[in-house]
Amino acid sequence: MENFIIKFDEFEGPLDLLIDLIKKRELDIYDLPMSVITKDFINSIELMKENNIEVTAKFTAMASLLLKIKTQMLLPSSKEVDPRNILVKEIEEYEKYKSNLERIKELQFIEQKYFKRRKRDVAKKKKKGSILDVINSYNVIIRKKQLKERNMKLEELSKKLAESKFTIDDQMQYLKDFSSDIDVEKLFEGINDLEEMVVTFSALLELVKVQYFRVEIINTQVLLIKKVL
Repeated sequence: MENFIIKFDEFEGPLDLLIDLIKKRELDIYDLPMSVITKDFINSIELMKENNIEVTAKFTAMASLLLKIKTQMLLPSSKEVDPRNILVKEIEEYEKYKSNLERIKELQFIEQKYFKRRKRDVAKKKKKGSILDVINSYNVIIRKKQLKERNMKLEELSKKLAESKFTIDDQMQYLKDFSSDIDVEKLFEGINDLEEMVVTFSALLELVKVQYFRVEIINTQVLLIKKVL
């Protein structure tokens, strides 16, 4: 990945990070180069691990989604329906929400600065509202619904992972058994099962964290290289 400056504490979640990476490369969200953006996202997660920043299930799920879309792009069926459409929709909805949130903050600032209520109004139990209160209520409800839907998806994925035949320990051993360096892209291109992909990705991150592997980028390849003990 290029020398981008990433401030992880500014990101509320994986979409914030993804959008920031897209903007830094000045990419078109309607024609995303999945190889590039997937590498950037995975590298960012590795940096988070190295800096002892907790990588939540949401970040892992997003990384798995990117890898899945990237793999689907290689299939003949992708010419009929673009696998990136689901990602574009997520980005559009999230940016619309963020834009509305910023607009509300601006309106709140203007209202507080230029339309301050008199002290006698504050003392009353009933106070006059404004259109901002309606907008705030609406956005709170929308945000709650979005979070509920996302959490339901994550809970469903977590449940599947708990019942899955794949375990992190098994996948860690699977990665350790490689006799040569591991090309990360080729590794995940060979996995079609989403559950296996998520567990393998978690195992990979854990092995990088404990320094069993070191990560090297040669040209455009992301390689996992065993450290000599």
